[in-house]
Amino acid sequence: MTYPQLLHNLERGRIEPFYIIWAEDDYLIKEALKRIKETLSEGKEDIFNYHNFSGRETDSAAILNIAKTLPFATERRFVVVEEVEKLKISERKKLFSYLTNPVSSTTLFLFIKGKPSEPFSSTHLIRLKKGDFGQIAKKIKPFDLTLWLEKKNLPKAFEALDSLLLKEREFPRILGMLTWWLRQRAKLKGRIDEELLEKFNYLRTIELAIKRGKFSPRLGLELLLIRLAKG
Repeated sequence: MTYPQLLHNLERGRIEPFYIIWAEDDYLIKEALKRIKETLSEGKEDIFNYHNFSGRETDSAAILNIAKTLPFATERRFVVVEEVEKLKISERKKLFSYLTNPVSSTTLFLFIKGKPSEPFSSTHLIRLKKGDFGQIAKKIKPFDLTLWLEKKNLPKAFEALDSLLLKEREFPRILGMLTWWLRQRAKLKGRIDEELLEKFNYLRTIELAIKRGKFSPRLGLELLLIRLAKG
């Protein structure tokens, strides 16, 4: 997994029980930690069940005590450990042993300066690179979605949708934008022809299907984009 993919997954609630994040540069680690916290907080100043430790100042018992405690008033507890490499070898072994059977309601972020010597799966091991932050900074504009629809470029339209649909509850905003786009096309034609009417009707069908739980917002919108790109 890459770091941009990690943020992408966190924004959408696709969260693993632990991540090992490493880099050779202190700046990259600090910047990554800052952006992860911003993503988890969703703009709020305080985050319930968010805990930060430093391997320089703690031990595995203190970390695991918090990690194994059920979260309060939220679904998930987040535990960040910086400078894992500063823990004693025996303490690191205890911490890594926990990863074989982690608590499902806790996500543990382990930040390490230098490549970990222990083998971890690619799902949980993330190497930070300078280019990662340039990728994150490139924002998708809302109307990029309709731009790619005009060009009938579905792969790019799906890519734009993926960036815009940060939270599934945001699907009404995207549906509203697609409705506006269809109306603009009707204005250019001077009328709502059979093709546009069929697309308007399909948009409303998808909207109702999502609201009634027949489709997830993502699946419904993807089906809608496929239909809108035709013709």
